[in-house]
Amino acid sequence: MDIRNINLNYLIILSTLLETKNVTAAGHKLGMSQPATSTALSKLRRLFNDELLVAVGREFQLTPKAEALQEPVRELIETIQGIFASDVFSPSDLSGEFVIATADYLPVIFGPHLIEAISETAPNLTVHFTNLNRNSVEDIKTNEIDMIIAPDSLIVDSTLVSQGIFTDQFVCVYRREKPAKKKLDLESYLQSTHITTAIDGTESFPRQDTHVKEIDDLRAAQRNVLILPYYAVLPIISAKSDVVALVQERLAQKFSAIFPIDYCLPPIELPSFRYAMFWNPRVTENPQHRWMRQLVFSICKENFS
Repeated sequence: MDIRNINLNYLIILSTLLETKNVTAAGHKLGMSQPATSTALSKLRRLFNDELLVAVGREFQLTPKAEALQEPVRELIETIQGIFASDVFSPSDLSGEFVIATADYLPVIFGPHLIEAISETAPNLTVHFTNLNRNSVEDIKTNEIDMIIAPDSLIVDSTLVSQGIFTDQFVCVYRREKPAKKKLDLESYLQSTHITTAIDGTESFPRQDTHVKEIDDLRAAQRNVLILPYYAVLPIISAKSDVVALVQERLAQKFSAIFPIDYCLPPIELPSFRYAMFWNPRVTENPQHRWMRQLVFSICKENFS
């Protein structure tokens, strides 16, 4: 039998006939006249080379072949309907985890806004932040993670899709004093004791942008008493020690409202940098992923513009 010669509408008719076991009842359910339904049954009998429905007294019964067809036909119709059905998506139906690889400071500035939005719109979803590392690009290609949020100059893989979400810049954080500094000159900066991170080193990612090289050179020239793998702890330690730390301005703003710290411009001019979302192109049209991207973008536009 050549499937190209089969009208798939006959699957619906067949399924209804097998369900009702009655030509009149099937026609009524399908909105077809009894003669049209009988004609369709005759066509189906020729296609399957089987009577399908046989009269036993005043009722019809299924042939063994019809009984064997009943479940596969029902499943086939559901599959076809699923293929052509439009996606009906509601965030409230989301569950499980959405994994985002990023630096540790992003959850500090972004997390409270995300908690509020998720609690209201997708209460069964968990957003899992994981550390951005040298394997993150490969992990997103193998669906181990769903999204990367990082400076757009950091991720150089052209096979990923990206969208900018906010800008930031590095500032110097130090224990609060009066009057607060507006800027540290280079001599005062280098005479200070510093705490820093190792996150931006060449061991993790290839360095492409000039201003990061300048930051790396500055960190190499300064006296580092502590080197840590986290940004978020630098302002906390700075509040309790006579040290200077280079951190993102948005992180400094957040912690200066909680801890006795101030911040000022660094001794050399550094351009701002843009953070972006990165994702696998295969999920661009996925409604769940698209919803999350729109949520992240709207939170950043509303709070970090």
